Amino acid sequence: MKINQRSPRPVARALIFSVFFFAFSPGRAAGPGTSAGTFLNLGFGARPLGLAEAYVAIADDVSAVHYNPAGLAFPQTPAVSGSGPYELLFTHTLFVQGIALDQLGLVRRPWGLSVTNLRSGGIEARTTETSSPDGKFSASDLSLGLSY
Repeated sequence: MKINQRSPRPVARALIFSVFFFAFSPGRAAGPGTSAGTFLNLGFGARPLGLAEAYVAIADDVSAVHYNPAGLAFPQTPAVSGSGPYELLFTHTLFVQGIALDQLGLVRRPWGLSVTNLRSGGIEARTTETSSPDGKFSASDLSLGLSY
């Protein structure tokens, strides 16, 4: 009589694929004087920012998707999250020189989704040292996160 057991090989293949995918995916620093992902250092949510981002140990609301996704395992706290099964956080921040930051967090325990988008427009492009720019360009960064 044969016993039908699942082989660990598909799990191992998925793990190896994900390690190689994230190790060799774009988004790393391109060279000297460049950096990648520094926009992720910007805070997420009023409560963590009010605590000077010392929030990892008490992350039990929707901000946990940014600071400590393990906080999604905590049971829902009615005083913090209200009475519904979902938690939502959306922020829109304008910085100097037209830089905009949008952040979205959605939680249905134990799952969480986060989106962070940083945009900057109207940057002058110059190829030579002239008094007038050659044109303008914009730049943006996007981060998507899924937590369990």
